[in-house]
Amino acid sequence: MKSINTPKIKHSYGAFNNTSACLNRCARFSATSGYRFTVLLTLVILLAGLRTLASAFPAPLSHDLAITLYPEEHRLSGGDTLTVRTDGKSPIRLTIAPAARIREVNIDSRPIQYKVDNGAIKIFPPAGVKGRMKLTILYNAWFDDQVPKQTYASDNPGYGVTGAIGPQGVFLLPGARWYPQSSELNGPVRLTVTAPGGWEAVTGGRRLARTACADSSESVWLVKQTSGGIALSAGKYVVAEKMSGDIPVYTYFYPDSAYLSKPYLNAADKYLRLYSELFGPYPFEKFAIVENFFPTGYGFPSYTVLGQTVLRLPFIIHTSLGHEIAHCWWGNGVQVDYRSGNWSEGLTTYVADYLYQETDSAEAARQYRMKILRDYAVLTSENNDIPLRDFQERVSPVTKVIGYGKGAMVFHMARRLIGEEAFWGGLRDIFRTKLFQPVSWEDFAAAFEKRTGRDLSPFFDQWVNRSGAPLLSLDGVEAERMGSAWAVSGKITQSGPLFDVQTPLRLRAGSASVELIKRLKTGAESFSIPSESAPLELAADPDVDLFRRLHQEEIAPIVNSLRDTGDMVVILSRDVSPETVAAAKVILESLGKASAPILRESDASKAAIRDKNVLVVGFPSKQCELQADAPEMEIKPDGFTLRGQTFRNPGDCLFAVFKNPYNPDKTTALFYPLSSSAATPVAKKIRHYGTYSYLIFRNGENIEKGLWEVQTSPLIHRFK
Repeated sequence: MKSINTPKIKHSYGAFNNTSACLNRCARFSATSGYRFTVLLTLVILLAGLRTLASAFPAPLSHDLAITLYPEEHRLSGGDTLTVRTDGKSPIRLTIAPAARIREVNIDSRPIQYKVDNGAIKIFPPAGVKGRMKLTILYNAWFDDQVPKQTYASDNPGYGVTGAIGPQGVFLLPGARWYPQSSELNGPVRLTVTAPGGWEAVTGGRRLARTACADSSESVWLVKQTSGGIALSAGKYVVAEKMSGDIPVYTYFYPDSAYLSKPYLNAADKYLRLYSELFGPYPFEKFAIVENFFPTGYGFPSYTVLGQTVLRLPFIIHTSLGHEIAHCWWGNGVQVDYRSGNWSEGLTTYVADYLYQETDSAEAARQYRMKILRDYAVLTSENNDIPLRDFQERVSPVTKVIGYGKGAMVFHMARRLIGEEAFWGGLRDIFRTKLFQPVSWEDFAAAFEKRTGRDLSPFFDQWVNRSGAPLLSLDGVEAERMGSAWAVSGKITQSGPLFDVQTPLRLRAGSASVELIKRLKTGAESFSIPSESAPLELAADPDVDLFRRLHQEEIAPIVNSLRDTGDMVVILSRDVSPETVAAAKVILESLGKASAPILRESDASKAAIRDKNVLVVGFPSKQCELQADAPEMEIKPDGFTLRGQTFRNPGDCLFAVFKNPYNPDKTTALFYPLSSSAATPVAKKIRHYGTYSYLIFRNGENIEKGLWEVQTSPLIHRFK
C-alpha cells in the first residue's frame, strides 16, 4: 500500500473550543441504465414513486436526547424529546430500564397520563389529539452492573455487563435501555451528553460539538443509524485525532494509555483505506477507538470499545483492530439477517485476521487455515456441533470456532470455487446494493451466482445448513511404472457425513509437481495421475483449502485440547508451592475446568488418568512419559530445554501440552514454573494462547510459543 501524508495528531488534554468535528459523508455509488427515457417521463415516474413511498412509510421519527452523567451516584438524568405519530386512540408504548424512574411526561409541553411497569412505558395522548407531536420524557436511571475483577474465564466480550456508571467510567450498551426505546423509533438521534469536568463521552455517529470548562464537559452527537440501538462510553479520556482522507479518526484513551494513540490512529487509517479500496466508501462519519475501564471487545457502528488490558496487547493493533474496522462494512454497514444465521463474524474474520496472514505469506495463510481446522477438531463433537445457520453470536469456544472459523473457511472455499474477480466483485455488489439492510447467506449466494452464472445453492446449502465436516483419507495408493513414465492410482475417501467437495491432489515426483482436482460426492472416488518421474509423495488437500475434520494424527496437542467436554484431573508434583497451586486453579477456571479433582502425584494411578485430560503441576517424577510428542524438549528439576536452548531463570515458566501417554485421544499438560513468583502472572494468560502446543514465559511475558510438528497424516502417502 502507498504511503500517504497525513496531518499531525492533535492531543486534547484540557479546555477546547466548540468545533465541528467532521463533515457528513455519504457513500456515493455509480449506476447504469440500459434504456434512455425522456426527461419528462423520468420526472413523472420519479414523482409517482415518491408519492407511493410517502403513503407507505411515515416520515422518520427521531429523538432529541440530553443526558447528564453523575458517576459518583451511578446515575444519569435524561430528557428525551421524541417526534412521534399517534392515531389519537392507541397508547404510545416505549421501553426503558426497569431501574429508571420517570419524573414527567409531556406532549407539546402539556403534562399527560402515563403508566410504567417494569420498564414498559404506556403513554395516553389526550383525546382527539393525533398525528405528529413532540413527546418529552424526563427521567433518572441508575446503572451499576458489577464489572469483573477476574477477567479470564468468560467468552462473553463484555463479561455480562450491559450498564455501568461509576467513578472509573461509563459503559452503556443498547440493551441497558438507558434511553426510551421503541422498535418504531429508528430515526436519527441528536444526543447531548453532559459529564463532569475532565470527562469525555463518545457514541456512534458524527460529533457536532465538544466543549469543556472546569466543572463540566459537553459533547453533541448526531446518530443516523439507530436500528440496533445506541451505545455510550465516557471516562477521563485524553482525545487524539487525525484524518483518514475526509474521515476523522479518534482515540479516547485514559492518560496512562495515551502513548498508544499515534500507532492506533495510524493503523486505523491504514485499515480504513484498505477496506475502502476493497469494498467501497467507508459508510460512517467517523471512526473511534475507545478504551474501556474493564476488558471488552465490542465493535459498534463507527467505533470500537477495547479494555485496557486488551488495548495494550501487542498483537491487537495488527489483528483485532482491523477486524473491528472491517465490521463497519460487514455487520454494522451491511447488516445481518439473523433469521438465517450470523455470517458477519465469518466474513470479517476472513477479510481481516485471515487476509493479513495471506498478505504476509502463503505459508502463514496455510497455517491460519490449519489452526481453524485444529480448533474445530479439538472443540467440537457430534454432541455440540451446530450448523452455521444456527450461529448467532460467540458465547463459547465452540460457537467461536463455528461462527468465526468455519464461516471464514466457507468464504475461502467459495472464493476458490468461483475465482478472484467474482468473489471480490460479489462482495462489492452486496455492499453497494445492501448497505444498512439485513442480508442473509442466500444473498451472498445470489450475488456470487450473478457474477458467475452458476447455481451455488448446493454449495451454500451443505456448508451453511448442515453441521459437521467430511473426514478425508487416501486409500489403496499405488505407483505403476509404464515404460519411462509412471501412473499413480488410488482412492480418495470420506467417512461420516458425506459432502460434495472438490478435493485437490498433489503428486510430487522428482523436482516437479502434478496437481489434480477430484470431485468427491460419495464415500470414495478413484483417481489416476500420470507422472514422467518416479513419484515421491502424494497429498490430498495439501494447502488446507477445504473445511474438513482432521484425523487424530494430524492434530498437534494444543492448549485448547484441554477445553473439550471430557473430564480433567490435576496432579500435584512433590514440593509444589501453595502459590503455584493457586495459579493452577486460576488456569483451571479459565479453561472451564474449575471442578477438576486434584490429586497428589503419589495418589495418581494409571487408571485415574487413562481416560481423562491431565494437568501436571510442578516438576514430575515421571517426566519422560510426557515427552513422546516433543523429542526436542527435556524437563529437569532445575529447568527445561527446548531445541537446544536451556531455561533456568527463576522467572521462567513452561506450559506445554502433550498426548496422554496412556490414551492418544486425551491430553496431558505440564505447568512448570521455576519459582513461585513465576507462576502467578502467567495463570490468567494461558487461555489466550489456545492454539499453541508450548508456551515459555519469563517474568510473566511470553518469549517462546509454538506447535509440535505433525509427522504423519492419512492424507499423505510417501512412496518408498
